[in-house]
Amino acid sequence: MIKVNKVHYSYDSTKILNGLNLLESNPIILGLWGRKGTGKTTLMKLLAKT
Repeated sequence: MIKVNKVHYSYDSTKILNGLNLLESNPIILGLWGRKGTGKTTLMKLLAKT
């Protein structure tokens, strides 16, 4: 299960993640995509710390 509620993260004064919510309870393969600088790597690093 992956559950993320209202995640906020910033570097200095630059907001990277602002109120992110994610819930996935079924065992599936997820993809994460977006433009450069939208917080994909930051989100994965935050999930790895928990």
